[in-house]
Amino acid sequence: MRNGIFLAVLLVASVRFVISQATPKRTFAGKIPIYLTHDGNDQDGAEFVASVKRALSTSKKYELVAPTRTFKGFVWHIELLTITDGTSNKEHSSVASVVIQEMGLPNSYPVASMWYHKVFVLESSRSDEIAKQFLADVDAHWCDHIKSLVGNCPRELLFPVYQ
Repeated sequence: MRNGIFLAVLLVASVRFVISQATPKRTFAGKIPIYLTHDGNDQDGAEFVASVKRALSTSKKYELVAPTRTFKGFVWHIELLTITDGTSNKEHSSVASVVIQEMGLPNSYPVASMWYHKVFVLESSRSDEIAKQFLADVDAHWCDHIKSLVGNCPRELLFPVYQ
């Protein structure tokens, strides 16, 4: 009798363990969670950040999450720094520096790995267009990063001042 109870408990524990290992750790259905932070007080930078947030909200690949949420898996940290370039030119008045790090690969210790850094000029009249182009550029760069330049990845089209 004791052996039967012991085997039943062992079987239930084994099934629970297998189910917990097979369940994906991310809470979003196939979307990469993204923390977005912005540092800068220029108007063009604020417009660009708002445009990036709008583009992320409609994205099928990414999910913008609040910085107060924590994940036990894969997550991106996008850090935007925008500054005024000091010229009087109305079309090119700010510059954005973007750094993206991945954090927490599945079944590994969370170690930050920077895989994207670009500095590019912002144009206030093209904020939404530049935000969409930025996300397409991130997609292309991520493809190159994970495939190590082996696959058929799209080209990056966002012209950097510094890379």
